[in-house]
Amino acid sequence: MCERYDVIIVEDDPYWYLQFTESSHPKGAQPLPNNSTKKRYPFLEALTPSYLTIDTSGRVIRLDTFSKTIAPGCRLGWITAQPAFIERLTRITESSTQGPSGFAQAMVVQLLRNIWGMDGWVGWLEGLRAAYEARMKAMCHVLDTYRESTVMLESQDDDSMIVDKVRMYSFDEPMGGMFVWVHIHIASHPAYTAYIARGHTKRAMMGQLWKYIAEEHNCLPCPGWMFGANKGIQEGSSTEFFRFCFAAIEAEEIEEATERFGKGIREFWGFNADEVESCCLADVVAEAQGKEAVWGLGYGGFGC
Repeated sequence: MCERYDVIIVEDDPYWYLQFTESSHPKGAQPLPNNSTKKRYPFLEALTPSYLTIDTSGRVIRLDTFSKTIAPGCRLGWITAQPAFIERLTRITESSTQGPSGFAQAMVVQLLRNIWGMDGWVGWLEGLRAAYEARMKAMCHVLDTYRESTVMLESQDDDSMIVDKVRMYSFDEPMGGMFVWVHIHIASHPAYTAYIARGHTKRAMMGQLWKYIAEEHNCLPCPGWMFGANKGIQEGSSTEFFRFCFAAIEAEEIEEATERFGKGIREFWGFNADEVESCCLADVVAEAQGKEAVWGLGYGGFGC
């Protein structure tokens, strides 16, 4: 299709090395012929192929980064493309950003060329992928445990009531990267209809949930509306999502931190409309009830 209509493909894949699919876990590679001078890296060969591997006309511009694999603060990456594109991108850089930090460049070059070499670089990537996958599995295990809540549907008298289980959220294990996206089924909240009937919006109720788990349980996921490209998306489908980062927290803290979210959302699901309205009256999360600013607690969906 791109060949037919002369479409340029910009392949921006910062998490390419952090794949958690079965195909990215090689059980062993076939050895090269004895007369081959190439060295094989089963880890790299098992990754989902880049569009560069099927590009026959030089229309793919691939963007890669060291920020997701060495250090987020280095803000350093590279572009792979045909010479005509590289020449133009070089001229644009010369007249705009002037290139990344010289210190960051020197550090990465020293690390790759003089300390790790190619063998060390690939070994680091393989170990990083394994560490992140273990963290992801731990987070998803706890999320799976808390996804349902028991709610009271009707109180018949002082001695009996009708209860049911509702699914508060759903999620899929990510196939790569550093985040788990959680879909909050906010409409399943027992007080949702009453809350909306008072003139509030779905976004407002999600905001109350977000602030409640931050203020009361020191858990700060990244709200989906931050990623909305326009107001319609911010108030619509993106509102129902939280993003959790398992890369920005110590591995041994992931289960306890994720449990804080689980306990917080279960408590929130037990609120009536009055309690949803009044549970978070502070305008700024960090100012709530004089508690430590949750922005610095190191757990949440925020990350690069």
